[in-house]
Amino acid sequence: GEGQGRMKAEEEAASLEAEEEFRLKHDLEEEVRKQKNQLELDELNGLLDRQAQGETIDEDRLYELELFDRHRHSEELTDDELVDLEFFKKRRQRHDRCRKEYKDLLDRQDNGEEVDEDRLYCLELVDKKSLGEALADDEMDDLEAFEAEEEEREENEASLEEKSAEVVIGNIVGKEDPAASARGHSEALLAKASDIN
Repeated sequence: GEGQGRMKAEEEAASLEAEEEFRLKHDLEEEVRKQKNQLELDELNGLLDRQAQGETIDEDRLYELELFDRHRHSEELTDDELVDLEFFKKRRQRHDRCRKEYKDLLDRQDNGEEVDEDRLYCLELVDKKSLGEALADDEMDDLEAFEAEEEEREENEASLEEKSAEVVIGNIVGKEDPAASARGHSEALLAKASDIN
């Protein structure tokens, strides 16, 4: 019984450690979220001030920030506003992914690897836009075209995922990691193939 007792103690220690790690990660994410919210609030107030002074501002951005602000304060939103909020949320997730990919491509370029220059340029535009930098008209056109392509690609992937989710019941692979998703898919196909034999 002594060996089991020790195993149990070690297991408990490990799970405490995992909990602690999870809590730290959660606290850090919470901190980052608060900072983001504060930055957005500052940006929102800045836009409202400039609007009050009769300056031309990015109305779309103002609307987005106002929606998120109201949503954070649990204010009632109309159906249309909820649809818009969902659109903005998706766009934000896409922007986060793009900025991650942009940094990744820059690192690879720094390491002397060949990268897709066109994609790098488009990702740079996303990065600039999300940092609130002004874009030239032709850059805005390029960005809009790129966004439309990415959106279409996401929708196609989502419908593909729905189809494959029917095959892979309980696929708990993170959406962020395409390699892991691909592994999940190939494992599912292998499992299917071995069922047939």
